Amino acid sequence: MPKYLICQIILYGFCLSLLNLYGQERSGAIEIKAEDAAGDYAQVDSKQSIVRFVFYNVENLFHPTDDSIKLDEAFTPGGAYYWTYKRYYSKINHLGKLFVAIGEGRMPAVIGLCEIENHKVLDDILNKSVMKYFSYKVIHKESPDLRGIDVGLLYDPSQFKPLKYEYFKISDPQFPDLKTREILYVSGIIYESVQCHVFVNHWPSRRGGQMASEAKRIIAARKLKQVVDSLVYNDAYSNIIIMGDFNDEPGDRSIKEILKAGDPDEKNDSSLLVNLMYPLYKRGYGTHFRVNNITEPSVLDQIIVSFSMLYEGNKIRLEGHMGHIYQNEFLIDKKNGRPLRTYQGLKYLGGFSDHLPVYADFQILSK
Repeated sequence: MPKYLICQIILYGFCLSLLNLYGQERSGAIEIKAEDAAGDYAQVDSKQSIVRFVFYNVENLFHPTDDSIKLDEAFTPGGAYYWTYKRYYSKINHLGKLFVAIGEGRMPAVIGLCEIENHKVLDDILNKSVMKYFSYKVIHKESPDLRGIDVGLLYDPSQFKPLKYEYFKISDPQFPDLKTREILYVSGIIYESVQCHVFVNHWPSRRGGQMASEAKRIIAARKLKQVVDSLVYNDAYSNIIIMGDFNDEPGDRSIKEILKAGDPDEKNDSSLLVNLMYPLYKRGYGTHFRVNNITEPSVLDQIIVSFSMLYEGNKIRLEGHMGHIYQNEFLIDKKNGRPLRTYQGLKYLGGFSDHLPVYADFQILSK
């Protein structure tokens, strides 16, 4: 076994033991410099290897420093939530340990995130938690969101090499004042072998009610569908991985009718996209509980892939037949069985998030 793999295994075991105790409106694609994305690719010793893609809504991960151009005053030491540096670094440590644990034996290739305030909080996750023992890098850009919450990507350069990234603004004349999170698009190579296209989303919220706010999420769905269609037009077998908090469920109009993300259990479905969370949605599982709904969870956090990634002959294909919700006991509030969040109202609970992480595994066939 190569020495670097032995070292990685040792580091991974050490981290698990701890558990037991750049902003414009689509300014164009940004190319990733080789020196910025470089990493020694893990060797694929067998005919196939498994990579894990993770998404997590980390719920209001603000840096305690007040940003004068954002509505973030509540999450400062003197704000309504009394968001001190001690509480901030506690959450940073929580997230680092979670990302190690969610690997379940191998660190994730890609971690998509939403509700992050800025590049600084991503740097802190990677440098001031157990994640410092690994070599992850960041893709991030400030969004137009009024509160300043963004989407971003963490990636392991030994597994995933980004080639370019781009942010797509969500806009429509119907809502001239719409300021929401942009869609992050990253094109990259897995193990210097397979190209894939990754999208990270955080669609407009349901504030004001699901029906009243639906039009804004349909705008986001149409934008994403436009970009996906352009990829498929150029290559019908494009490997597309879409992740995010969509603030809609798999059966809602924005996902099922506009984006046309189908059910992997429906063999006759002609959709170009397949929603890996659909089977869990049908069985009543969820990633989030709405404030006014105590008993019924919602599948707002989803992973959607191109249909070609289900084919046996594809160089990258889905492991199993669906995505997964990560539900380790340390993520759950023992009092109510719901995700252990950081705050309940203004009461500090010291947890992780009001959402659960989702992930999907993919087999990579070697050359």
